Amino acid sequence: MFKIKKELINPFIEAATHVLPQIVTGISFNRTGLMISNDVAVSKDRHAVIILGVVGNVKGRVIYSLDNELAREIASRMTLESVSEEMGTLARSALAEMTNMVTGRAIALLVDSGYTVDFSPPTLFMGREIQIPESDVPAILIPFQTQFGLLHINVAIKEVEK
Repeated sequence: MFKIKKELINPFIEAATHVLPQIVTGISFNRTGLMISNDVAVSKDRHAVIILGVVGNVKGRVIYSLDNELAREIASRMTLESVSEEMGTLARSALAEMTNMVTGRAIALLVDSGYTVDFSPPTLFMGREIQIPESDVPAILIPFQTQFGLLHINVAIKEVEK
């Protein structure tokens, strides 16, 4: 059985808890627990899905999925502009940048702990019923409830065998 190391997951919890309120003011991000998830199919309710790869002596991926209303609200607050249902280029860039900042902070915490690790630029998908194949690593789902909907951070990373 594969054991998920808290040393690899805790930096993502800490990063999200500290970074999100700083970059998106006026939205309360309340973590509602942790769940082990082997199924990475994204719910029908999610509108924006952002994926980042993790490489180095830790490898895997991080998936952020957001409800439509939350995605638009975050983009609006980050760009200081009204965001339409279609979410234009600037709004999409804002969402990608949010995930860059949270993941970047988590990676910095992993590096501070002695890991050699980096991450890929974010890839953003928009729509409903987005399906993502499961990872070869069990994922930890970190859900955050806000007044505008849910943010799920799905972390599936592991140490590379030497």
